[in-house]
Amino acid sequence: MISHLAAKCVSSYVSYQLHTSVSIEGEINQIWQQTCVQAFQNGPTGKELDPCMWSFISVFKILLKDSDKRKTEILQKLLMAFDPHLTTLVSRFLPEEEVDDGLSAVHLPTNTRSWGVTFSSLLDLLEILCASRLMCSTDVCSPCQRLAYRRARPLIKTAASSSCDYILKRRVLLLMKRTLLQKAGEDLALGEISAPASRDEHFGTDMGALADTVLGAVSAEWLRFVPVEMVAAASFGGPYRGPGQGGGRNRKPDHVMLRAVGLVVLKSLELTLQTGAAADRTVEACLGVLFGFLQDRGVPLAESSHLCCWYLLVFTEQDDDMMEAAKTLLALYLRYNSRCPGLNPEAVSATSCSSGFNPHCHFLLFLRSVSFDPSTLLDFLISSETCFLEYLVRYLKHLRADFPGFLLACRKMEESDPRVRAQLSFSVPVRVGTPGTTHAASDRDRTKLFTRPTAHVPTRPASTGLGSGLCLVDYSSSDESDDNLPDRKAQVQDVVSASQFGQTTGLAHTQGGRTLTRSLLCLSDLRRVVAKLNTKNLFPYNPKSLLKLLAQAEEVHLSHLSPNT
Repeated sequence: MISHLAAKCVSSYVSYQLHTSVSIEGEINQIWQQTCVQAFQNGPTGKELDPCMWSFISVFKILLKDSDKRKTEILQKLLMAFDPHLTTLVSRFLPEEEVDDGLSAVHLPTNTRSWGVTFSSLLDLLEILCASRLMCSTDVCSPCQRLAYRRARPLIKTAASSSCDYILKRRVLLLMKRTLLQKAGEDLALGEISAPASRDEHFGTDMGALADTVLGAVSAEWLRFVPVEMVAAASFGGPYRGPGQGGGRNRKPDHVMLRAVGLVVLKSLELTLQTGAAADRTVEACLGVLFGFLQDRGVPLAESSHLCCWYLLVFTEQDDDMMEAAKTLLALYLRYNSRCPGLNPEAVSATSCSSGFNPHCHFLLFLRSVSFDPSTLLDFLISSETCFLEYLVRYLKHLRADFPGFLLACRKMEESDPRVRAQLSFSVPVRVGTPGTTHAASDRDRTKLFTRPTAHVPTRPASTGLGSGLCLVDYSSSDESDDNLPDRKAQVQDVVSASQFGQTTGLAHTQGGRTLTRSLLCLSDLRRVVAKLNTKNLFPYNPKSLLKLLAQAEEVHLSHLSPNT
Protein backbone atom coordinates (compact mmCIF):
# COMPACT_ATOMS: atom_id res chain seq x y z
CA MET A 1 0.00 0.00 0.00
CA ILE A 2 2.83 2.38 0.92
CA SER A 3 4.70 1.68 -2.32
CA HIS A 4 1.50 2.29 -4.30
CA LEU A 5 0.98 5.68 -2.64
CA ALA A 6 4.64 6.54 -3.12
CA ALA A 7 4.35 5.76 -6.81
CA LYS A 8 1.30 8.01 -7.05
CA CYS A 9 3.21 10.83 -5.38
CA VAL A 10 6.15 10.40 -7.73
CA SER A 11 3.77 10.42 -10.69
CA SER A 12 2.09 13.63 -9.51
CA TYR A 13 5.42 15.32 -8.88
CA VAL A 14 6.98 14.58 -12.25
CA SER A 15 3.73 15.49 -14.03
CA TYR A 16 3.72 18.88 -12.34
CA GLN A 17 7.41 19.32 -13.03
CA LEU A 18 6.96 18.57 -16.73
CA HIS A 19 3.86 20.74 -17.00
CA THR A 20 5.72 23.70 -15.52
CA SER A 21 8.71 23.13 -17.79
CA VAL A 22 6.58 22.85 -20.93
CA SER A 23 4.42 25.84 -20.11
CA ILE A 24 7.32 28.17 -19.37
CA GLU A 25 10.29 26.88 -21.33
CA GLY A 26 8.69 24.70 -23.97
CA GLU A 27 11.14 21.88 -23.30
CA ILE A 28 10.72 18.31 -22.05
CA ASN A 29 12.20 17.45 -18.68
CA GLN A 30 15.13 15.21 -19.65
CA ILE A 31 15.29 13.31 -16.35
CA TRP A 32 11.62 12.43 -16.58
CA GLN A 33 11.99 11.41 -20.21
CA GLN A 34 14.96 9.14 -19.57
CA THR A 35 13.26 7.49 -16.58
CA CYS A 36 10.12 6.72 -18.58
CA VAL A 37 12.01 5.51 -21.65
CA GLN A 38 14.05 3.09 -19.55
CA ALA A 39 10.90 1.72 -17.85
CA PHE A 40 9.08 1.32 -21.18
CA GLN A 41 12.02 -0.58 -22.65
CA ASN A 42 12.80 -2.88 -19.72
CA GLY A 43 9.74 -5.05 -19.29
CA PRO A 44 5.98 -5.53 -19.26
CA THR A 45 5.67 -5.28 -15.47
CA GLY A 46 7.57 -3.83 -12.58
CA LYS A 47 7.50 -1.21 -9.88
CA GLU A 48 9.14 1.31 -12.20
CA LEU A 49 6.74 0.84 -15.12
CA ASP A 50 3.43 1.65 -13.46
CA PRO A 51 4.46 5.09 -12.06
CA CYS A 52 5.96 6.03 -15.42
CA MET A 53 2.76 5.12 -17.29
CA TRP A 54 0.66 7.04 -14.75
CA SER A 55 2.98 9.98 -15.14
CA PHE A 56 2.86 9.91 -18.93
CA ILE A 57 -0.96 9.66 -18.89
CA SER A 58 -1.18 12.54 -16.39
CA VAL A 59 1.02 14.74 -18.56
CA PHE A 60 -1.15 14.08 -21.60
CA LYS A 61 -4.32 14.84 -19.61
CA ILE A 62 -2.87 18.17 -18.53
CA LEU A 63 -1.87 19.08 -22.06
CA LEU A 64 -5.15 17.99 -23.65
CA LYS A 65 -7.16 20.04 -21.15
CA ASP A 66 -4.87 23.04 -21.56
CA SER A 67 -6.16 25.96 -23.62
CA ASP A 68 -2.65 26.87 -24.76
CA LYS A 69 -2.60 27.26 -28.54
CA ARG A 70 0.78 25.52 -28.62
CA LYS A 71 -0.50 22.29 -27.11
CA THR A 72 -0.61 20.51 -30.48
CA GLU A 73 3.00 21.46 -31.09
CA ILE A 74 4.02 20.30 -27.61
CA LEU A 75 2.12 17.02 -27.98
CA GLN A 76 3.84 16.33 -31.28
CA LYS A 77 7.20 16.93 -29.64
CA LEU A 78 6.33 14.44 -26.88
CA LEU A 79 5.04 11.86 -29.34
CA MET A 80 8.15 12.14 -31.45
CA ALA A 81 10.36 11.60 -28.39
CA PHE A 82 8.39 8.61 -27.06
CA ASP A 83 6.97 6.99 -30.18
CA PRO A 84 9.33 4.01 -30.66
CA HIS A 85 9.41 3.28 -26.92
CA LEU A 86 5.60 3.31 -26.61
CA THR A 87 5.34 0.96 -29.58
CA THR A 88 7.81 -1.41 -27.92
CA LEU A 89 5.87 -1.30 -24.65
CA VAL A 90 2.50 -2.02 -26.27
CA SER A 91 4.01 -4.83 -28.36
CA ARG A 92 5.02 -6.65 -25.17
CA PHE A 93 1.38 -6.87 -24.11
CA LEU A 94 -0.32 -6.93 -27.51
CA PRO A 95 2.06 -8.50 -30.02
CA GLU A 96 1.34 -7.71 -33.64
CA GLU A 97 2.45 -11.16 -34.87
CA GLU A 98 -0.38 -13.65 -35.28
CA VAL A 99 0.88 -17.12 -34.46
CA ASP A 100 -2.50 -18.72 -35.07
CA ASP A 101 -6.04 -17.80 -35.98
CA GLY A 102 -7.70 -19.29 -32.91
CA LEU A 103 -9.55 -16.64 -31.00
CA SER A 104 -9.71 -18.66 -27.79
CA ALA A 105 -6.09 -19.77 -27.70
CA VAL A 106 -4.69 -16.65 -26.05
CA HIS A 107 -2.10 -17.06 -23.31
CA LEU A 108 -1.38 -13.86 -21.42
CA PRO A 109 1.20 -13.40 -18.67
CA THR A 110 0.46 -14.71 -15.19
CA ASN A 111 -2.84 -13.23 -14.12
CA THR A 112 -1.61 -11.58 -10.96
CA ARG A 113 -2.96 -8.44 -9.36
CA SER A 114 0.15 -6.46 -10.29
CA TRP A 115 -0.10 -7.55 -13.91
CA GLY A 116 -3.77 -6.55 -13.97
CA VAL A 117 -2.93 -3.06 -12.67
CA THR A 118 -0.24 -2.66 -15.31
CA PHE A 119 -2.50 -3.87 -18.14
CA SER A 120 -5.27 -1.55 -16.97
CA SER A 121 -2.81 1.36 -17.14
CA LEU A 122 -1.83 0.24 -20.63
CA LEU A 123 -5.47 0.48 -21.74
CA ASP A 124 -5.60 4.03 -20.33
CA LEU A 125 -2.43 4.78 -22.24
CA LEU A 126 -3.94 3.54 -25.51
CA GLU A 127 -7.06 5.61 -24.90
CA ILE A 128 -5.15 8.81 -24.12
CA LEU A 129 -3.20 8.36 -27.34
CA CYS A 130 -6.47 7.94 -29.27
CA ALA A 131 -7.89 11.00 -27.53
CA SER A 132 -4.87 13.09 -28.52
CA ARG A 133 -5.47 12.04 -32.11
CA LEU A 134 -9.14 13.07 -31.95
CA MET A 135 -8.67 16.35 -30.11
CA CYS A 136 -5.73 17.80 -32.01
CA SER A 137 -6.28 18.63 -35.65
CA THR A 138 -3.16 17.76 -37.62
CA ASP A 139 -2.23 16.27 -40.94
CA VAL A 140 0.49 14.15 -39.34
CA CYS A 141 -0.33 11.20 -37.11
CA SER A 142 2.30 9.58 -34.94
CA PRO A 143 2.48 5.75 -35.22
CA CYS A 144 1.86 5.37 -31.48
CA GLN A 145 -1.46 7.23 -31.86
CA ARG A 146 -2.57 4.41 -34.19
CA LEU A 147 -1.75 1.57 -31.79
CA ALA A 148 -5.30 0.97 -30.55
CA TYR A 149 -6.45 0.56 -34.17
CA ARG A 150 -3.49 -1.49 -35.40
CA ARG A 151 -3.55 -3.79 -32.35
CA ALA A 152 -7.26 -4.53 -32.71
CA ARG A 153 -6.78 -8.27 -33.20
CA PRO A 154 -4.79 -8.91 -29.99
CA LEU A 155 -7.26 -6.69 -28.13
CA ILE A 156 -10.13 -8.79 -29.45
CA LYS A 157 -8.31 -11.98 -28.45
CA THR A 158 -7.67 -10.58 -24.98
CA ALA A 159 -11.42 -9.98 -24.51
CA ALA A 160 -11.98 -13.71 -25.15
CA SER A 161 -8.96 -15.03 -23.21
CA SER A 162 -9.50 -17.44 -20.34
CA SER A 163 -6.39 -16.09 -18.57
CA CYS A 164 -7.64 -12.50 -18.27
CA ASP A 165 -9.86 -11.11 -15.49
CA TYR A 166 -13.43 -10.25 -16.41
CA ILE A 167 -13.04 -6.59 -15.45
CA LEU A 168 -10.11 -6.25 -17.86
CA LYS A 169 -12.09 -7.89 -20.67
CA ARG A 170 -14.85 -5.38 -20.10
CA ARG A 171 -12.34 -2.51 -20.15
CA VAL A 172 -10.98 -3.78 -23.48
CA LEU A 173 -14.46 -3.75 -25.03
CA LEU A 174 -15.23 -0.31 -23.61
CA LEU A 175 -12.00 0.97 -25.17
CA MET A 176 -13.01 -0.52 -28.52
CA LYS A 177 -16.49 0.96 -28.21
CA ARG A 178 -15.20 4.46 -27.52
CA THR A 179 -12.65 4.14 -30.31
CA LEU A 180 -15.33 3.20 -32.85
CA LEU A 181 -17.65 5.96 -31.58
CA GLN A 182 -14.77 8.47 -31.74
CA LYS A 183 -15.25 9.20 -28.03
CA ALA A 184 -11.87 8.09 -26.69
CA GLY A 185 -10.91 10.06 -23.59
CA GLU A 186 -14.36 10.90 -22.29
CA ASP A 187 -13.89 8.77 -19.16
CA LEU A 188 -10.42 10.15 -18.47
CA ALA A 189 -11.59 13.51 -17.07
CA LEU A 190 -10.67 15.34 -20.26
CA GLY A 191 -13.96 17.17 -20.55
CA GLU A 192 -15.85 17.50 -23.80
CA ILE A 193 -14.30 15.88 -26.89
CA SER A 194 -14.71 18.35 -29.72
CA ALA A 195 -13.97 16.93 -33.14
CA PRO A 196 -11.45 18.93 -35.19
CA ALA A 197 -12.28 20.18 -38.64
CA SER A 198 -10.26 17.43 -40.33
CA ARG A 199 -8.72 14.06 -39.55
CA ASP A 200 -5.28 12.83 -40.44
CA GLU A 201 -4.79 10.93 -43.67
CA HIS A 202 -4.70 7.51 -41.98
CA PHE A 203 -7.83 7.93 -39.86
CA GLY A 204 -10.37 6.50 -42.32
CA THR A 205 -8.08 3.58 -43.13
CA ASP A 206 -7.54 2.78 -39.45
CA MET A 207 -11.25 2.94 -38.63
CA GLY A 208 -12.06 0.68 -41.57
CA ALA A 209 -9.37 -1.82 -40.58
CA LEU A 210 -10.68 -1.88 -37.01
CA ALA A 211 -14.23 -2.52 -38.23
CA ASP A 212 -13.06 -5.27 -40.59
CA THR A 213 -11.15 -6.95 -37.78
CA VAL A 214 -14.21 -6.91 -35.53
CA LEU A 215 -16.50 -8.38 -38.20
CA GLY A 216 -13.92 -11.02 -39.07
CA ALA A 217 -13.80 -12.05 -35.43
CA VAL A 218 -17.61 -12.15 -35.23
CA SER A 219 -17.67 -14.45 -38.27
CA ALA A 220 -15.04 -16.64 -36.56
CA GLU A 221 -17.36 -17.10 -33.55
CA TRP A 222 -15.40 -14.76 -31.29
CA LEU A 223 -18.55 -13.86 -29.33
CA ARG A 224 -18.84 -17.44 -28.08
CA PHE A 225 -15.82 -16.78 -25.85
CA VAL A 226 -16.77 -13.29 -24.62
CA PRO A 227 -18.22 -13.66 -21.09
CA VAL A 228 -21.03 -11.64 -19.55
CA GLU A 229 -21.27 -12.06 -15.80
CA MET A 230 -24.43 -11.72 -13.78
CA VAL A 231 -24.67 -8.66 -11.55
CA ALA A 232 -26.87 -8.03 -8.57
CA ALA A 233 -28.26 -4.72 -7.38
CA ALA A 234 -29.78 -4.52 -3.92
CA SER A 235 -33.21 -2.90 -3.65
CA PHE A 236 -34.32 0.08 -1.59
CA GLY A 237 -31.10 2.02 -1.83
CA GLY A 238 -28.78 -0.83 -0.89
CA PRO A 239 -25.25 -1.00 -2.22
CA TYR A 240 -24.60 -2.05 -5.79
CA ARG A 241 -22.56 -5.18 -6.20
CA GLY A 242 -20.49 -5.55 -9.31
CA PRO A 243 -19.76 -8.59 -11.47
CA GLY A 244 -18.75 -11.68 -9.56
CA GLN A 245 -19.54 -10.17 -6.14
CA GLY A 246 -22.80 -12.01 -5.58
CA GLY A 247 -25.47 -10.79 -3.22
CA GLY A 248 -29.04 -9.82 -3.87
CA ARG A 249 -31.84 -11.93 -5.21
CA ASN A 250 -32.42 -10.05 -8.44
CA ARG A 251 -29.60 -10.87 -10.81
CA LYS A 252 -29.28 -9.76 -14.39
CA PRO A 253 -26.62 -9.75 -17.12
CA ASP A 254 -23.95 -7.07 -17.00
CA HIS A 255 -25.51 -4.53 -19.34
CA VAL A 256 -22.31 -2.47 -19.50
CA MET A 257 -20.72 -5.43 -21.27
CA LEU A 258 -23.81 -6.10 -23.42
CA ARG A 259 -23.98 -2.49 -24.59
CA ALA A 260 -20.26 -2.43 -25.35
CA VAL A 261 -20.45 -5.59 -27.45
CA GLY A 262 -23.62 -4.42 -29.19
CA LEU A 263 -22.20 -1.03 -30.19
CA VAL A 264 -18.84 -2.52 -31.26
CA VAL A 265 -20.66 -4.83 -33.68
CA LEU A 266 -23.16 -2.20 -34.89
CA LYS A 267 -20.57 0.53 -35.50
CA SER A 268 -18.32 -1.95 -37.31
CA LEU A 269 -21.21 -2.90 -39.60
CA GLU A 270 -21.97 0.77 -40.29
CA LEU A 271 -18.36 1.55 -41.16
CA THR A 272 -18.01 -1.40 -43.52
CA LEU A 273 -21.29 -0.52 -45.24
CA GLN A 274 -20.07 3.05 -45.75
CA THR A 275 -16.98 1.78 -47.54
CA GLY A 276 -18.95 -0.80 -49.52
CA ALA A 277 -16.93 -3.66 -48.02
CA ALA A 278 -19.92 -5.45 -46.46
CA ALA A 279 -22.62 -7.26 -48.38
CA ASP A 280 -26.26 -7.51 -47.35
CA ARG A 281 -25.71 -11.05 -46.10
CA THR A 282 -22.92 -9.75 -43.84
CA VAL A 283 -25.36 -7.47 -42.04
CA GLU A 284 -27.92 -10.23 -41.56
CA ALA A 285 -25.30 -12.77 -40.51
CA CYS A 286 -23.60 -10.49 -37.98
CA LEU A 287 -26.89 -9.37 -36.47
CA GLY A 288 -27.92 -13.01 -36.20
CA VAL A 289 -24.69 -13.83 -34.34
CA LEU A 290 -25.19 -10.81 -32.07
CA PHE A 291 -28.75 -11.85 -31.22
CA GLY A 292 -27.56 -15.36 -30.45
CA PHE A 293 -24.89 -13.93 -28.14
CA LEU A 294 -27.44 -11.72 -26.34
CA GLN A 295 -29.91 -14.55 -25.85
CA ASP A 296 -27.20 -16.90 -24.58
CA ARG A 297 -26.10 -14.21 -22.11
CA GLY A 298 -29.53 -13.77 -20.54
CA VAL A 299 -31.35 -11.18 -22.68
CA PRO A 300 -34.95 -12.47 -22.96
CA LEU A 301 -35.32 -12.19 -26.73
CA ALA A 302 -37.31 -15.43 -26.96
CA GLU A 303 -40.03 -13.97 -24.73
CA SER A 304 -40.87 -11.29 -27.29
CA SER A 305 -42.53 -11.99 -30.60
CA HIS A 306 -41.02 -8.79 -31.99
CA LEU A 307 -37.25 -8.95 -32.47
CA CYS A 308 -36.86 -5.16 -32.71
CA CYS A 309 -37.45 -5.10 -28.94
CA TRP A 310 -33.81 -6.17 -28.48
CA TYR A 311 -32.78 -2.53 -28.93
CA LEU A 312 -34.63 -1.42 -25.81
CA LEU A 313 -33.81 -4.54 -23.78
CA VAL A 314 -30.08 -3.91 -24.19
CA PHE A 315 -29.69 -0.12 -24.33
CA THR A 316 -32.48 1.40 -22.26
CA GLU A 317 -30.38 1.80 -19.09
CA GLN A 318 -27.93 4.26 -20.68
CA ASP A 319 -29.23 7.25 -22.62
CA ASP A 320 -26.12 8.01 -24.64
CA ASP A 321 -25.59 4.40 -25.72
CA MET A 322 -29.27 4.06 -26.57
CA MET A 323 -29.20 7.09 -28.86
CA GLU A 324 -25.94 5.97 -30.49
CA ALA A 325 -27.48 2.55 -31.14
CA ALA A 326 -30.66 4.08 -32.57
CA LYS A 327 -28.67 6.38 -34.87
CA THR A 328 -26.46 3.51 -36.03
CA LEU A 329 -29.38 1.16 -36.62
CA LEU A 330 -31.11 3.85 -38.67
CA ALA A 331 -27.97 4.29 -40.78
CA LEU A 332 -27.73 0.52 -41.26
CA TYR A 333 -31.36 0.35 -42.33
CA LEU A 334 -31.05 3.18 -44.86
CA ARG A 335 -27.89 1.82 -46.47
CA TYR A 336 -29.17 -1.75 -46.42
CA ASN A 337 -32.44 -0.87 -48.15
CA SER A 338 -30.90 1.59 -50.61
CA ARG A 339 -29.54 -1.43 -52.45
CA CYS A 340 -33.04 -2.81 -53.05
CA PRO A 341 -35.19 0.09 -54.33
CA GLY A 342 -38.74 -0.47 -55.42
CA LEU A 343 -39.74 -3.01 -52.77
CA ASN A 344 -43.24 -2.60 -51.34
CA PRO A 345 -43.43 -1.27 -47.76
CA GLU A 346 -44.77 -4.52 -46.32
CA ALA A 347 -41.85 -6.54 -47.70
CA VAL A 348 -39.33 -4.00 -46.41
CA SER A 349 -41.01 -3.89 -43.00
CA ALA A 350 -41.13 -7.67 -42.71
CA THR A 351 -37.46 -8.05 -43.66
CA SER A 352 -36.21 -5.31 -41.33
CA CYS A 353 -38.32 -6.53 -38.39
CA SER A 354 -37.11 -10.11 -38.87
CA SER A 355 -33.55 -8.75 -38.68
CA GLY A 356 -34.33 -6.53 -35.69
CA PHE A 357 -33.37 -3.17 -37.21
CA ASN A 358 -36.61 -1.46 -38.26
CA PRO A 359 -36.06 2.22 -37.31
CA HIS A 360 -39.80 2.90 -37.02
CA CYS A 361 -40.11 0.17 -34.40
CA HIS A 362 -37.11 1.53 -32.50
CA PHE A 363 -38.58 5.04 -32.47
CA LEU A 364 -41.95 3.78 -31.25
CA LEU A 365 -40.29 1.66 -28.58
CA PHE A 366 -38.37 4.72 -27.43
CA LEU A 367 -41.56 6.83 -27.29
CA ARG A 368 -43.30 4.08 -25.34
CA SER A 369 -40.38 3.90 -22.89
CA VAL A 370 -40.87 7.60 -22.05
CA SER A 371 -44.68 7.21 -21.95
CA PHE A 372 -45.09 9.37 -25.09
CA ASP A 373 -44.12 12.36 -22.93
CA PRO A 374 -43.02 15.43 -24.96
CA SER A 375 -41.38 17.04 -21.92
CA THR A 376 -38.89 14.16 -21.78
CA LEU A 377 -38.13 14.59 -25.47
CA LEU A 378 -37.54 18.28 -24.79
CA ASP A 379 -35.05 17.36 -22.09
CA PHE A 380 -33.19 15.16 -24.55
CA LEU A 381 -33.16 17.93 -27.16
CA ILE A 382 -31.69 20.49 -24.77
CA SER A 383 -29.25 18.17 -23.05
CA SER A 384 -25.75 17.78 -24.47
CA GLU A 385 -25.33 14.30 -22.97
CA THR A 386 -26.59 12.34 -26.00
CA CYS A 387 -26.81 12.61 -29.78
CA PHE A 388 -30.63 12.72 -29.61
CA LEU A 389 -30.88 15.89 -31.69
CA GLU A 390 -28.89 14.36 -34.54
CA TYR A 391 -30.87 11.13 -34.31
CA LEU A 392 -34.26 12.86 -34.25
CA VAL A 393 -33.45 15.01 -37.28
CA ARG A 394 -32.33 11.96 -39.26
CA TYR A 395 -35.35 9.93 -38.20
CA LEU A 396 -37.89 12.65 -39.01
CA LYS A 397 -36.45 12.87 -42.53
CA HIS A 398 -36.91 9.13 -42.88
CA LEU A 399 -40.44 9.32 -41.43
CA ARG A 400 -41.33 11.93 -44.03
CA ALA A 401 -40.09 9.64 -46.80
CA ASP A 402 -41.55 6.37 -45.48
CA PHE A 403 -44.79 7.06 -43.66
CA PRO A 404 -46.41 3.80 -44.87
CA GLY A 405 -43.61 1.93 -43.10
CA PHE A 406 -44.39 3.87 -39.94
CA LEU A 407 -48.05 2.84 -40.14
CA LEU A 408 -47.02 -0.78 -40.49
CA ALA A 409 -44.72 -0.44 -37.47
CA CYS A 410 -47.59 0.98 -35.40
CA ARG A 411 -49.66 -2.05 -36.31
CA LYS A 412 -46.77 -4.39 -35.62
CA MET A 413 -46.25 -2.81 -32.21
CA GLU A 414 -49.77 -3.63 -31.11
CA GLU A 415 -49.95 -7.04 -32.79
CA SER A 416 -46.69 -8.35 -31.37
CA ASP A 417 -47.57 -8.34 -27.69
CA PRO A 418 -50.97 -8.19 -25.95
CA ARG A 419 -49.31 -6.32 -23.07
CA VAL A 420 -48.35 -3.55 -25.48
CA ARG A 421 -51.97 -3.12 -26.50
CA ALA A 422 -52.92 -2.87 -22.83
CA GLN A 423 -50.28 -0.22 -22.16
CA LEU A 424 -51.26 1.90 -25.17
CA SER A 425 -54.32 3.39 -23.52
CA PHE A 426 -56.13 6.02 -25.56
CA SER A 427 -56.28 8.28 -22.52
CA VAL A 428 -53.38 10.67 -23.26
CA PRO A 429 -51.99 12.51 -20.23
CA VAL A 430 -50.88 16.10 -20.79
CA ARG A 431 -47.71 16.48 -18.74
CA VAL A 432 -45.96 19.83 -18.57
CA GLY A 433 -43.07 20.30 -16.19
CA THR A 434 -43.75 17.21 -14.11
CA PRO A 435 -40.88 16.46 -11.72
CA GLY A 436 -39.04 13.18 -12.18
CA THR A 437 -35.81 11.40 -11.44
CA THR A 438 -32.62 11.39 -13.43
CA HIS A 439 -29.55 9.22 -13.81
CA ALA A 440 -26.11 10.24 -14.99
CA ALA A 441 -24.60 9.20 -18.31
CA SER A 442 -20.85 8.64 -18.55
CA ASP A 443 -20.37 9.05 -22.30
CA ARG A 444 -21.05 12.40 -24.00
CA ASP A 445 -21.59 13.55 -27.52
CA ARG A 446 -22.47 17.20 -28.10
CA THR A 447 -24.17 17.48 -31.45
CA LYS A 448 -24.01 20.96 -33.02
CA LEU A 449 -26.36 21.04 -35.99
CA PHE A 450 -27.73 24.52 -35.54
CA THR A 451 -26.38 27.99 -34.76
CA ARG A 452 -26.68 28.96 -31.10
CA PRO A 453 -28.03 32.43 -30.15
CA THR A 454 -26.93 34.35 -27.10
CA ALA A 455 -29.88 33.26 -24.99
CA HIS A 456 -29.20 30.57 -22.41
CA VAL A 457 -31.50 27.89 -21.05
CA PRO A 458 -30.62 26.75 -17.52
CA THR A 459 -29.55 23.13 -17.41
CA ARG A 460 -28.72 20.64 -14.71
CA PRO A 461 -25.39 18.84 -14.49
CA ALA A 462 -26.74 15.31 -14.85
CA SER A 463 -28.14 13.92 -18.06
CA THR A 464 -31.78 13.22 -18.58
CA GLY A 465 -32.87 9.73 -17.70
CA LEU A 466 -35.43 7.69 -19.52
CA GLY A 467 -38.86 8.09 -18.06
CA SER A 468 -37.96 11.41 -16.48
CA GLY A 469 -40.63 14.06 -16.73
CA LEU A 470 -38.35 16.81 -15.41
CA CYS A 471 -38.13 19.74 -17.79
CA LEU A 472 -35.10 21.95 -18.09
CA VAL A 473 -37.37 25.01 -18.25
CA ASP A 474 -39.78 25.71 -15.40
CA TYR A 475 -43.07 26.28 -17.15
CA SER A 476 -44.85 27.10 -13.89
CA SER A 477 -42.58 30.07 -13.04
CA SER A 478 -44.07 33.51 -12.48
CA ASP A 479 -43.26 34.89 -15.93
CA GLU A 480 -45.09 31.98 -17.56
CA SER A 481 -48.06 31.73 -15.22
CA ASP A 482 -50.28 34.15 -17.16
CA ASP A 483 -50.47 32.05 -20.30
CA ASN A 484 -49.84 28.62 -18.75
CA LEU A 485 -53.49 27.79 -18.11
CA PRO A 486 -54.73 28.71 -21.63
CA ASP A 487 -51.91 26.66 -23.12
CA ARG A 488 -52.92 23.62 -21.10
CA LYS A 489 -56.55 24.06 -22.11
CA ALA A 490 -55.52 24.34 -25.75
CA GLN A 491 -53.46 21.17 -25.46
CA VAL A 492 -56.34 19.27 -23.88
CA GLN A 493 -58.66 20.53 -26.64
CA ASP A 494 -56.15 19.36 -29.25
CA VAL A 495 -56.13 15.91 -27.68
CA VAL A 496 -59.92 15.74 -27.65
CA SER A 497 -60.15 16.95 -31.26
CA ALA A 498 -57.56 14.48 -32.48
CA SER A 499 -59.29 11.67 -30.61
CA GLN A 500 -62.68 12.53 -32.09
CA PHE A 501 -61.14 12.94 -35.55
CA GLY A 502 -59.51 9.52 -35.31
CA GLN A 503 -62.78 7.97 -34.18
CA THR A 504 -64.64 9.65 -37.03
CA THR A 505 -62.41 8.07 -39.63
CA GLY A 506 -62.38 4.78 -37.78
CA LEU A 507 -58.60 4.86 -37.47
CA ALA A 508 -58.60 4.78 -33.67
CA HIS A 509 -60.31 1.40 -33.80
CA THR A 510 -57.95 -0.10 -36.37
CA GLN A 511 -54.83 -2.04 -35.49
CA GLY A 512 -52.04 0.44 -34.81
CA GLY A 513 -54.36 3.46 -34.67
CA ARG A 514 -53.79 4.15 -30.99
CA THR A 515 -50.03 4.05 -31.32
CA LEU A 516 -50.22 6.31 -34.36
CA THR A 517 -52.38 8.88 -32.58
CA ARG A 518 -50.26 8.96 -29.43
CA SER A 519 -47.13 9.45 -31.53
CA LEU A 520 -48.79 12.30 -33.43
CA LEU A 521 -49.83 14.05 -30.23
CA CYS A 522 -46.37 13.65 -28.70
CA LEU A 523 -44.59 15.17 -31.72
CA SER A 524 -47.19 17.92 -32.02
CA ASP A 525 -46.80 18.90 -28.38
CA LEU A 526 -43.03 18.88 -28.77
CA ARG A 527 -43.25 21.21 -31.78
CA ARG A 528 -45.49 23.66 -29.92
CA VAL A 529 -43.23 23.81 -26.86
CA VAL A 530 -40.04 24.23 -28.90
CA ALA A 531 -41.68 26.95 -31.01
CA LYS A 532 -42.87 28.77 -27.90
CA LEU A 533 -39.43 28.67 -26.28
CA ASN A 534 -37.82 29.84 -29.50
CA THR A 535 -40.25 32.76 -29.75
CA LYS A 536 -39.19 33.84 -26.25
CA ASN A 537 -35.51 33.39 -27.19
CA LEU A 538 -35.14 30.67 -24.54
CA PHE A 539 -34.15 27.74 -26.73
CA PRO A 540 -30.36 27.13 -26.71
CA TYR A 541 -29.99 26.89 -30.50
CA ASN A 542 -31.85 27.78 -33.67
CA PRO A 543 -34.49 25.03 -34.07
CA LYS A 544 -35.81 26.18 -37.45
CA SER A 545 -34.88 22.98 -39.29
CA LEU A 546 -36.18 20.80 -36.46
CA LEU A 547 -39.50 22.67 -36.32
CA LYS A 548 -39.90 22.29 -40.07
CA LEU A 549 -39.40 18.53 -39.85
CA LEU A 550 -41.81 18.22 -36.93
CA ALA A 551 -44.42 20.21 -38.84
CA GLN A 552 -43.95 18.01 -41.91
CA ALA A 553 -44.39 14.88 -39.80
CA GLU A 554 -47.59 16.37 -38.42
CA GLU A 555 -48.89 17.13 -41.91
CA VAL A 556 -48.18 13.61 -43.10
CA HIS A 557 -49.96 12.21 -40.04
CA LEU A 558 -53.01 14.37 -40.68
CA SER A 559 -53.10 13.48 -44.37
CA HIS A 560 -53.48 9.82 -43.39
CA LEU A 561 -56.15 10.71 -40.84
CA SER A 562 -58.31 12.54 -43.40
CA PRO A 563 -61.60 10.90 -44.52
CA ASN A 564 -60.42 10.90 -48.16
CA THR A 565 -57.44 8.62 -47.40
